[in-house]
Amino acid sequence: MVDFFAPNCAASLSVSRFGICDDRPHKPAYMTAENAKNWLLEVVNQSAQTVDFHAVDHCITLNRPDGKPAKKCEGLLVVQALNQLIFLELKAIQNPKKGNWKTEAIEQLEETIAHFKQHHPNVSYRLRAHIGYPRKRQCGHGVYK
Repeated sequence: MVDFFAPNCAASLSVSRFGICDDRPHKPAYMTAENAKNWLLEVVNQSAQTVDFHAVDHCITLNRPDGKPAKKCEGLLVVQALNQLIFLELKAIQNPKKGNWKTEAIEQLEETIAHFKQHHPNVSYRLRAHIGYPRKRQCGHGVYK
């Protein structure tokens, strides 16, 4: 069984504003309240509830039935107070109107969520997904009241 909640690629913050970064090649994405210029996604957590981030890409091994590597999103946010898991895919694109990045991001999210449901069938969190890119940086504005 794959454990999406393993502590080796996890972090927690209880601040009103933080970001998710993916600026280290071949390393997991991470959350931080520092260096806002590096954030690909900004999370507004108005009541500063504890939010956990669990990296998936470059941290968890997921394979398709044929043995090939599965597509994976960057990671997931766990907001226990709201009973939510938010799967995140980040794209460092310059022009959101060019390329097939949306289709790729959706495939990464769908495949990760399918694996999550397979390995954690009894989890009762509400599942959400979000694609972040530089021109659409905010996630959760007003959600964590």
